[in-house]
Amino acid sequence: MNTSWTSFLLTALLIVCGNGTWAKDATFIYPPCGEPGQVVLAEVGGGVITEPSSTVWFPSGPVKKSPETPPDGDHSTTGTMSDDLQGLTAQILHTEGDASPTLQLCIAGDARIGSHSIRFINSDGLTNSVSFDVVDQPIITEMAGPHDLPSNAQPVTFPSVICGRIIEINQLDYYSFEVDAGEQLVFQVKSTGPDFDPQLSLFAPTGSWFDAGQIRRLARNDEPVSPHLSRDPRLEYRFEEAGQYLLRIESMESHPGRKPGAETSVYMISIRHSADDTQAVALAYGHWKRGLPPGRIRQLWDLTVASPDSTRTVGKQDGKAPGSPQRENPEPAMPVADPAGTVILDDIPMVAEKTDDNDSMEKAQEISPPVIIEGFIDRPDDVDYYRFHAFKDEPLVFEIETPVKGPPLFNPRIGIRDMDGNEFLTNIYKRLVRNFTFYAKDIQPRTLYTFKLEGEYFLEMRDITSRNGDPDFHYRLLVRRQI
Repeated sequence: MNTSWTSFLLTALLIVCGNGTWAKDATFIYPPCGEPGQVVLAEVGGGVITEPSSTVWFPSGPVKKSPETPPDGDHSTTGTMSDDLQGLTAQILHTEGDASPTLQLCIAGDARIGSHSIRFINSDGLTNSVSFDVVDQPIITEMAGPHDLPSNAQPVTFPSVICGRIIEINQLDYYSFEVDAGEQLVFQVKSTGPDFDPQLSLFAPTGSWFDAGQIRRLARNDEPVSPHLSRDPRLEYRFEEAGQYLLRIESMESHPGRKPGAETSVYMISIRHSADDTQAVALAYGHWKRGLPPGRIRQLWDLTVASPDSTRTVGKQDGKAPGSPQRENPEPAMPVADPAGTVILDDIPMVAEKTDDNDSMEKAQEISPPVIIEGFIDRPDDVDYYRFHAFKDEPLVFEIETPVKGPPLFNPRIGIRDMDGNEFLTNIYKRLVRNFTFYAKDIQPRTLYTFKLEGEYFLEMRDITSRNGDPDFHYRLLVRRQI
């Protein structure tokens, strides 16, 4: 890992922990999204980038290089450029005497679609995480003037992503669009803001003798599943008649009693046909789109901090793979530099689910960590079994990616069983909520476990219910050692 960056990060963390102060919260990035190949100049809320020394930090990647001159040449000084290793680079652009620096985001043409986590480092320390989305739909920016009435609704087309924000008490934003008879659309919101609880409503401009501008509400949605999981609504509707319709977004908390001067609330509204709804799911459940490339371990090691005299290796040791059952040393593999000082980092092997049946422990497919498994739950009641060897006190991680469809459509469930078929580990997380009055359960895309006994184990992969299965239920499962 880069020594200067390590020192910089450790200094920032010491500032947070050592002087008794906390970093400010980054409240939003606006615009909150961009398309591959674009350069986006964004505003950051919370006053976290006003210092000349402020730096962008991606949890998924290290600082990339020294300050560079921005493409437009309008800024006299620039911040250090950072790279998230997934197609997104960023730096803070400062102009002399400017109290409102700009965040420049450069999106590569092959950048990963989905949410990218961003933090900032300043004299107060490391801020919270805010997200910036790379989307595969055309982006429509909210108009500058008011569009708070059906009569002045902003026209939009679809498929698209609308970027807007709520900055006033009781603000209503109307958008108008045209549909054909029988079209079925999905409207998905992703929002940021401490008091923002968005509500979506659909209207038909029917008019009446008494009021030519009268509208009739067709549908509304406040939450997709549960307020304990998300406040962002998802609304699906089939339009029986062709014509013009209205979409309205507002906040459930925007009532007359709300205090003035509330934080700006930013929203994205994805509009697309129901048959093309994979991105809408990704917007709501972006952590299932984490991305598990063969170089995943290399990315993780780039985020670690090591003492100057430590030795580390990732890859083969004495001709044996780190995850091989033949290895004698069950301790976690650490990167070791070769004589030239280069860190050895082998790519993780990828194994496809075998085409013949592996739906029982007797037919389980053999794997050897570290490994990436690619498979499908392509029919109802489909179950895939894999057999692997674990050593005593070996810490393993099971990471799941859903490249096509994910929750709430495809809900991957993993279970680990011993040789007797007893299940002792799953990716289902149960927690106490609401003043310890009931439990809430959900599935997690990453599960960590330290095996107490050496032996052979079975990994079971399926949907959380046996009723669901689809060729688009594609999973990518990484089994590796903890770092």
